[in-house]
Amino acid sequence: MIISKVLLRDLISNHIQQENGLNEVLQMTLNAMMVHERAAHLEAAEGNKANGYRPGRAYGHGKLLELRIPRDRNGEFYPKVLALLRSQQAETDKLVSALYAQGLSQNQVGEVFQRLYGRHYSSSQIGRMIDWMRQDVAEWLDRPLEAYYQVVFIDAIHVKVRRQTVASEAFYVVLGVTPDRRREVLGIAHQPSESATGWEMILRDLRRRGLEKIGLIVADGLTGLEEAAGRAFPRSDFQRCVTHVKRRMLARVRAEDKPDLAEERRQEIATDRPEDDPG
Repeated sequence: MIISKVLLRDLISNHIQQENGLNEVLQMTLNAMMVHERAAHLEAAEGNKANGYRPGRAYGHGKLLELRIPRDRNGEFYPKVLALLRSQQAETDKLVSALYAQGLSQNQVGEVFQRLYGRHYSSSQIGRMIDWMRQDVAEWLDRPLEAYYQVVFIDAIHVKVRRQTVASEAFYVVLGVTPDRRREVLGIAHQPSESATGWEMILRDLRRRGLEKIGLIVADGLTGLEEAAGRAFPRSDFQRCVTHVKRRMLARVRAEDKPDLAEERRQEIATDRPEDDPG
């Protein structure tokens, strides 16, 4: 029987319209691509041969695909198309983490993926992805630090956090500048509110991670912060952030005088700044 292009097109179209039909076509297509990719690999690899298949799984069009992944005798072949599918799953994991960090619950994240991809993630699947994210973040936050940073900027930002209700909580951020002027986030810590005691705990933890000396600590005017920083790093100089100083000064003058005062202060800061100042 000779099958024309029109008939073949109709057969494929009818099959796709059946339940799970599209996934079967995807499976056949991916399996065929991998077989041909292995053939091309073996042509360029002298002495290597095909060695059957191994089962594999991937997600496509919101469904689970059962694949036959070709193997080679030397164990050198890995299908590029499979790597693309793995990358897609990695991007999915990142999106799950980002949505959860924005305050969505695990069930809500699953509902978002149901609408976007046609694939519903269970709460346990979302939970595993979030656990992986937490592990990566925890390792990064506890990494060893260099012994010396020329300047360290410390400040807290307030972000809305979902618990039983949504409320703003403090995230302590530490930014370090190395002698070669590289900027590096040294740490981020979360506490319900900002306090000098909280900052002292953060700074002492930097010591635990290997930081021995800070040239200059720059911070805002939080009450007790300079003393707390001095206890953690007694040999470091402390400077109040010029932005906060300027704000306090501007708050004490008339509105019509603020532009002139701000410009005068800017000129003073530019004149006083040493040549090797990283700011």
